[in-house]
Amino acid sequence: MVVFMKDPPESVNEVTWTSSLSNVVHPNPNELQELFQERTKVFTAFYTENCVGCEEMKSEFMLAANALKSDKNLVFAAINCDSYHDFCTSNKVKSYPNFKLFENRKLLKDFHKNPVMSNFIDFIQGQGRDEL
Repeated sequence: MVVFMKDPPESVNEVTWTSSLSNVVHPNPNELQELFQERTKVFTAFYTENCVGCEEMKSEFMLAANALKSDKNLVFAAINCDSYHDFCTSNKVKSYPNFKLFENRKLLKDFHKNPVMSNFIDFIQGQGRDEL
């Protein structure tokens, strides 16, 4: 353990971010379309690898996903826009991180607040009404 901490792998955060223990799924665009069929709401984070704000939001996004994991109509998804640039562009993602709440396969609302757990939860539970 001491050796690991002295020389950790470069992507310790990424391992946690994409871990099967996380309540955040990392679908490709086709898999995201399948999620729309399975769940009523999909809260999606669009991110890039070299974005400082994206790195900072990951733990907060995972905490919110964990806090709301009992809601079987909701899923938290993360799309890597380095890998799926065209998909992100088609969803009008112009800056990172970017968050969108989809409901019944349609964009309900963009999230524009400080990306912290409490704001994510308030936004989802209020379904974006406070953003209108």
